Amino acid sequence: MTFKKMNNYLCRKIPECFGYLIELFQPFIYIGNVKFMKSEEHILLYDGYCNLCHWSVRFVIRNEKCSVIQFAALESDYAKKLLQQYNIDPIHIDSVVFISNQKAFVKSKALVEITLFLKTPYSWFRLFKFVPSFLLDGVYDMVARFRYKIFGKVDYCQIQNHKIKGRLM
Repeated sequence: MTFKKMNNYLCRKIPECFGYLIELFQPFIYIGNVKFMKSEEHILLYDGYCNLCHWSVRFVIRNEKCSVIQFAALESDYAKKLLQQYNIDPIHIDSVVFISNQKAFVKSKALVEITLFLKTPYSWFRLFKFVPSFLLDGVYDMVARFRYKIFGKVDYCQIQNHKIKGRLM
């Protein structure tokens, strides 16, 4: 039995009274009920001038389980309003920000939260949730510090795709 078939089987067989078990195992087993995800707002804020960030956004778009994540460059007015709403200083933020279920995640926590929406095997990176965030953030900060030197910088946002046009904010 494949993972997808087993997943669908579990979705049909688990009674509603065990809903708390579904939440408990959510990081490890994607239950497959996409409806609950579409009702929530999931927004990825990225550096619009960074080539690494553009590559990462394209990677998320290609590997999403379902198309629920919206995207906005940190430099946009929409992103600045969201950052203020979540008490994040828009001037000093030099990180990816992921907003999901009325919570804002930054740096490595944002990346780990995004893995919940990715296809297998990328969703297995969700296990990094159990690594202390100061270690992950240290690696994140090191990559972020040198990202322009290694991957380059552009003058404008390169994410222009007709397939995701409605998801760009």
